[in-house]
Amino acid sequence: MDTALRVPKSLYEQAILLDTGAVEALADSKDQYHQSAVHCRADLLELTYPLFITTLTIAEAHRRLLYKAHLGHRQALNFLDDIYGGSVHIIRPFAEDELQAREYIRRFSDQKLTFTDTVNMAVMRRIGLLKVFSFDWHFGLLGFQVIPPF
Repeated sequence: MDTALRVPKSLYEQAILLDTGAVEALADSKDQYHQSAVHCRADLLELTYPLFITTLTIAEAHRRLLYKAHLGHRQALNFLDDIYGGSVHIIRPFAEDELQAREYIRRFSDQKLTFTDTVNMAVMRRIGLLKVFSFDWHFGLLGFQVIPPF
């Protein structure tokens, strides 16, 4: 008998998945989307929407921050400390999410979809997330609401 607590998907309807581009824009004041990302984060905090991130996005964002010459080790470590500090819910994708991700890549072969993005899309579908904090319009291919804007 499965005794794990099941959270109704309806609780995820207001939740937001963080995408790598949004994380990067928040951390990098030189990013073209920095101001928009900062304003969006403020709105999200005010609305108290639960935030989620996948381990693939954590790895991708950490790498991007680490290898930016004007950011580097300290900023990348600060990002990890913030994420693992408890304010963001961390999702570990399942094998089925990875299989579904490959199907999305095949289905949208005319697009340059990353494995991280498509795994995130599969996770969103599986748990019922409807919104993503991203500057990547590709999430709209599967009907997800990309914010900003609200």
